[in-house]
Amino acid sequence: MDDTPTRTEEPVDPETLAASTTAFSLVADETRLEILVTLVTETSGRGGDASLSFSELRHAVGVDDSGRFNYHLDSLTGTFVREADDGQYAATWIGAQLAGRVAAGAFADDTVSVEASVAPSCPDCDRESELDYDGTVLSVDCPDHGTVAGVPAPPTAVRGRDADELFRRLRDTIARRVESIRSGTCPVCGAPVTTRLSPDPPSDTDRYTGIPWATYDCRGCWLDGTTPVQELCPGHPAARVLCLTAGYAASGFAVSSGRDGLAVDTDTTARDPPRAEVTFTADDLCVTVGLDERLNTVGDPTPSPVSE
Repeated sequence: MDDTPTRTEEPVDPETLAASTTAFSLVADETRLEILVTLVTETSGRGGDASLSFSELRHAVGVDDSGRFNYHLDSLTGTFVREADDGQYAATWIGAQLAGRVAAGAFADDTVSVEASVAPSCPDCDRESELDYDGTVLSVDCPDHGTVAGVPAPPTAVRGRDADELFRRLRDTIARRVESIRSGTCPVCGAPVTTRLSPDPPSDTDRYTGIPWATYDCRGCWLDGTTPVQELCPGHPAARVLCLTAGYAASGFAVSSGRDGLAVDTDTTARDPPRAEVTFTADDLCVTVGLDERLNTVGDPTPSPVSE
């Protein structure tokens, strides 16, 4: 019997939705956003306990009317700003996160183009893919199969970077997100993620038929999906070292197909309960990682010479 907690039908309950609506209304004012961004900017780089006094913050923002400034600051305090016992002010965690998104241009109508560049070929058809940015998502797109891989990216993460830098960012970000999912933590909200092994691909895809797949489902937010099992293969040190030998991270988009010195093979070894094996081969060494139904490593993977 599987008694693992799963996401509720309504991931955002009415009380949370109402509280969030109230919080967003607090920053629906240019002066308040300026106060928040200025507070974060002025205290950054000064240590975790950095703060500003009322007068220091008001002077930095440039509001002459003390009463008006106090009204707006008081509206932010508690949710986005915290006031210490000594009257000093600092941003809360969510306040700092919001200020960072504002400074990054996440909400601005800011058109940023990326240099036309050929990315690694599509794992489905081997056609050349292209790097693309639509203002919110940095992606690698195939002319026939659409988006091969993509990550959220504000304009500041793209502006001024060449295609090679952007592809490295996309690859590394995906690897970190995949590793977070694999370890059981949602990269979006931090809630627990349940992962499972499926011997068969989803019914709505013709990709990677004949190999085992993995499903993942966050218990706290909207994040869920399916992916070929090698994408969520546990990062066992032996497999990681072997992949790095071939110039790849041991998880994520980089190993979705074998090329440039790295081969990846997967096989379903049992169906009830499901078991699978993922074999990485680089040069004359290989390592096989066994997986149970929760994608836990089975056994002790050890690199060995490739059999002739």
